[in-house]
Amino acid sequence: MGIQAYDYKTGSQLWAAAFDFTPTKTIGKPGGNVKAWGVYGAVAEPLVVGRDVYVLDMGNRKNQYLKKYDINSGRLLWTSPEIKGAKAIPNMYLIDDVVVLQIGGAVELQYITHTKDSDGNITIRHIISTKNVKPTGVQAFSASDGKAMWDSERFKKGITNMMESDGSVIVCSGKALYKMDVKTGAEQYEVDVKADGIGLTEMILPWKDQIIIVSDKGVSSHNVSDGQLKAVNKYKKSGMEQILDNKLIMKTSKDDIACYDLDSIKYREYNARKGAVSHLMEQGKYVYVYEKKTLTKLSTD
Repeated sequence: MGIQAYDYKTGSQLWAAAFDFTPTKTIGKPGGNVKAWGVYGAVAEPLVVGRDVYVLDMGNRKNQYLKKYDINSGRLLWTSPEIKGAKAIPNMYLIDDVVVLQIGGAVELQYITHTKDSDGNITIRHIISTKNVKPTGVQAFSASDGKAMWDSERFKKGITNMMESDGSVIVCSGKALYKMDVKTGAEQYEVDVKADGIGLTEMILPWKDQIIIVSDKGVSSHNVSDGQLKAVNKYKKSGMEQILDNKLIMKTSKDDIACYDLDSIKYREYNARKGAVSHLMEQGKYVYVYEKKTLTKLSTD
């Protein structure tokens, strides 16, 4: 695999650089009668900034590198020291001449199952879930020469994911939020998220001046500036299904759905009856429910 650059007007190839973009054996196949499955978001997309392209080379399970190319010529400008043992690098940010990498953490697993009942009817389910990949950590490299700048010990035991905010990075260990200086890796604040009372944190998301905490039993919001809790609303055990505009959809294993408003963290819910199957359709604007040969359309607004 590799990266290619083309002339916008003629379509002719200008240059190409080979690298392996696929992490091997990130997550195993889900159990049950799975017909198709895939892992998404395990490796950050190439980052294009001005004349430079930053690429993660996941050559194999033992050798991973960050590389910088000249966008006009395709010339390799530098290769970082080896990022040892990383099976996934989901996020990469360039901030103030520093490239910050999230090692391991939350990736998306999608799969399709077929289940046959006693009458011979087949139920097809499209399932989206979050899985955590180890090893984990946060590392930073100089954008000028690719040299290692710092490697935080804080997240060796666990991480959900990382986001950029106002020249810093905000990282969640699953138990706490940390705002970190990109030049030094120094922690600017630490806030306990277990106190939100909504179970295990699965990921964090940026929303306006807030950090959205998505957990396995609800959603909360925290201020970006100081990490303090702004709002919280508990739900039953579930996983994030989709985000559309200001709506975040949570779904249980029994097809119950909660639609959160990200501004207020309030939600509307639909409780499925036994045997019912629900699907989000039309970019998350509607829920279609199939129950006892009856199809019902519900609005998420």
